[in-house]
Amino acid sequence: MSSQAEKRGRAFDKTIDEWKRKVADLQSDMENSQRESRTNAAEVYRLRTLMEEQNDSMETLRRENKNLSGRIAINASSV
Repeated sequence: MSSQAEKRGRAFDKTIDEWKRKVADLQSDMENSQRESRTNAAEVYRLRTLMEEQNDSMETLRRENKNLSGRIAINASSV
């Protein structure tokens, strides 16, 4: 009986060790996913800011182009 109880105890310990490894692996995966998520969020923020700056620059260039086109039209009509 003692031998059988020892076998059960070892099997139980083995199962516990397997689950501990699984938990450690899952925790590692979760930490990696969270790190990647933070990196991606920072990249999204950087790209959004860059896009807004480009949109502002484009709008400024459109206004300048419109003003220059108006000047050209005025100069062309006075010639």
